[in-house]
Amino acid sequence: MKERLDKRRCLYGEPRLSNAQVIALRALANGSLTRSPEGFWAGGTLIGVKTIQVLERQFLFATDLSSQKAGITERGRKVLRLIEEAGR
Repeated sequence: MKERLDKRRCLYGEPRLSNAQVIALRALANGSLTRSPEGFWAGGTLIGVKTIQVLERQFLFATDLSSQKAGITERGRKVLRLIEEAGR
């Protein structure tokens, strides 16, 4: 499913997220984001380190990219819920 968050009215007040950012947030919420030399893998999608660094500022906490330990903030969970609701 393609995420076009700039068109979703329910996310006013939140930043626009790219497809890669949404995929990375979902993977972090599920605990399925894995580190590789190229970046991070979320399912079959390669996510760049810069994408994760952008998410760090607003949606992640306790990140340690070298050991793959990161948590998603309540704000990040809220955004994921809104995305899921808008996709229905």
